[in-house]
Amino acid sequence: MKKRELDILNIVTKQESVEVSKLAEMLGVSSVTVRKTLDSLESRKLIRREHGFALAISKDDINNRLAVNYEIKQRIGREAAKTVSNGETVMIESGSCCAVLAERLVNEKQNVTIITNSAFIADFIREKPSAKVIL
Repeated sequence: MKKRELDILNIVTKQESVEVSKLAEMLGVSSVTVRKTLDSLESRKLIRREHGFALAISKDDINNRLAVNYEIKQRIGREAAKTVSNGETVMIESGSCCAVLAERLVNEKQNVTIITNSAFIADFIREKPSAKVIL
């Protein structure tokens, strides 16, 4: 994740609702740049958008838990993914760190099958072309 994405994600998660213009001012970039970054974050279900605003996902929502400490979860996922080889089958339980690991595996490995008890994780990665998921 890019530094700007992390910065915006942290701000939105802490403030829960932030105007696009305020984010642009805080980060010293244009509103267009902020909107493009918000589009990227929203496509990964890390934030929600409404006209002129970026909104944190509900605190009870798994996507919100995914957004909290996202950079740390990315590092954990990166290290865990190193232990999996192409062609292996792995069991991944539910949880936000596990979702990050599953995403890394389908993005970085080939022919990895993921068995999970998490409907969220199965849905989170199912559209990736290399995803092989057993729920």
